[in-house]
Amino acid sequence: MALRLILDRAVAAKHLAVNPAARLARFRRVEEDAVDPFTPAELRAIVEAAESMSRDLATWIRLWAQSGMRAGEVTALQVQDVDMERGVAVVRHTYSRERLGPTKTGRVREVSFLHPVLEDTAAWRPGATAGSRAVLTGLRRLSVRSLEPGAFLFGGGAAPISSAARIADWRRVLARAGVRYRPP
Repeated sequence: MALRLILDRAVAAKHLAVNPAARLARFRRVEEDAVDPFTPAELRAIVEAAESMSRDLATWIRLWAQSGMRAGEVTALQVQDVDMERGVAVVRHTYSRERLGPTKTGRVREVSFLHPVLEDTAAWRPGATAGSRAVLTGLRRLSVRSLEPGAFLFGGGAAPISSAARIADWRRVLARAGVRYRPP
């Protein structure tokens, strides 16, 4: 619209013979993909399928689902970022394309990972159900746990689990759960 007006003025001032934008159609905004969340039943099936494959994978999925963090943010969590007493994580980084970087917004934030998203409950507050607190048990039972504050929760040390491995695991879990693919 603005370009068309500028070119109209150029025609009026005799700098151009005709406005080359006069016949152009307006650009339509591309609608962003519709939100397609998992239902509580689908999340339960996904966690159950993950538990049959790997306890650590099930913990990663439960932490992702209950916190609302992006997949790369869960993968980038370090020991120092998790407060087991309060059930919160400090999100400082993301991990994607095998690189550690800032979060999407560039801001550090604190999130609860005790939301009862897998249960149908009227008491929707962090830690309200035994199921929502199961992630704490999963975190305590990770197969490789480092005492180093900078160690990654998932991957067990100096580097987090690879993004490619996590996506491959995710696809297998969804197939086993019988749930239609959506990105984590």
